[in-house]
Amino acid sequence: MRSLTILIADSEEGTLDMLVKSSMKAGLEATGTVDGAEAMGLLAGRPFDFAVVDLSLEPLGGLTVLRFIRAFSPGTRAAVLAARPTLESAITLINEGLAFRYLRKHVDDLSMLPASLRDLWGQQTPVQPGSQQALRQTLRALGIQQLGVGQPSLNLAPTSLPRFDR
Repeated sequence: MRSLTILIADSEEGTLDMLVKSSMKAGLEATGTVDGAEAMGLLAGRPFDFAVVDLSLEPLGGLTVLRFIRAFSPGTRAAVLAARPTLESAITLINEGLAFRYLRKHVDDLSMLPASLRDLWGQQTPVQPGSQQALRQTLRALGIQQLGVGQPSLNLAPTSLPRFDR
């Protein structure tokens, strides 16, 4: 049986090192980078089962990397890391179907992420990006129980063309 592969792209060296080590400990073949452009190059060079992408990557932001994954590596399941999560970023991720999991740095226990990804791989019905279940998980991660009047609306229909200009 082949090892599951994971690409971890995080702007913080300490978080990246911890995630790569915990991924390898969980039996995943891990590759890490602190650079968004390098992450896209790695994704173009080989398939990955999972990608964990920090929204604050440089020089290309995490949203650009996630849009690249959706367009050119659709078999890769993506999770998002955010040091300063916002409702707007969560809505963008949901509306565009870019990620199945939204995690907060310095709040969520990231050391458990690789093992949960490995376990997720074996599930019969994984959470699909853009689904109602993905929306609920993302909103819970932001501490939002439900959307109220005056908050941004959510369009769960996926966009037809990838956009890399945002």
